[in-house]
Amino acid sequence: MQKQGQIAQEMDLTDSLSSLATAYEQISVMKMQEIRGSVVQTRTFLSGLSSVYYKVRSSYRKKIEQILEQEKKRNKVTADAKFKKNGKNALVLLSANNKLYGDIIPKTTSLFLEKIEQSDGDIIIVGKVGKDIFENQNGEIAYTYFDVPDTAFKLEDLRPLLSFLLPYEKVTIFHGQFDNVMNQFPKEAVITGQPVLEEGKDTQEGFKSLFEPSIETILAFFETQIFSSLIKQTVHEGQLARFASRIRAMEQALDNISQRRGELKQIERRERNLLANKKQLASLVGIKLWKR
Repeated sequence: MQKQGQIAQEMDLTDSLSSLATAYEQISVMKMQEIRGSVVQTRTFLSGLSSVYYKVRSSYRKKIEQILEQEKKRNKVTADAKFKKNGKNALVLLSANNKLYGDIIPKTTSLFLEKIEQSDGDIIIVGKVGKDIFENQNGEIAYTYFDVPDTAFKLEDLRPLLSFLLPYEKVTIFHGQFDNVMNQFPKEAVITGQPVLEEGKDTQEGFKSLFEPSIETILAFFETQIFSSLIKQTVHEGQLARFASRIRAMEQALDNISQRRGELKQIERRERNLLANKKQLASLVGIKLWKR
């Protein structure tokens, strides 16, 4: 009887887990459908805008170099002070505050940890899950932490992160990228106008352009508004990848729960048969004793 009671408790537990996994999956499907269209459509536009950002910054640098050569550094401070950067690199990990997002966060964190070993940039972590993983593997390395809601975040929630990242010369964000419901992968994205270097490719493309209004005005716009838009889009990308990864994880969980429930039913039938056999044996023994 004790064995049967344990089986019944475990079957109740599998039912509860199945309901929980189903609820998580349905919520993730709804959330993913809400943001999928806008994220995918905006992705291509901002990718091109990032390329323009790189060209604007390159043009501004060339202009400063020309001024310095012509006027022997006389206008160095006035020309460069508007967009003075701290000369540092920032490596940002976008994770999450909650778990049950499948394997996309561990994969992204793994890529992040691999890259920080090759860089001397400042480390910034967004989300408690990534923070915990990082501390378990690199407890003595200094980092800066920011907390951003997993869902329904607003621009105000990103302002502390935006203000912190704005002075950096180069900002690289590591986040989950949505391909489809079955496939999500970690991605490294540079959002400060420098392309991610690919082996064998020359990213210093030459070009000529006219800027109206002035290049300083255009660069100021990119350094504030476009920079904010790129970060917001990157956070949405990570959010979409997390929802898709959770859907896949919950599907796998439901398959495992279904398999375990089938095993429990087999065990329950076997225990029932054993109990019935014991009763029959007890009856036969009782009959023999009664005849004696």
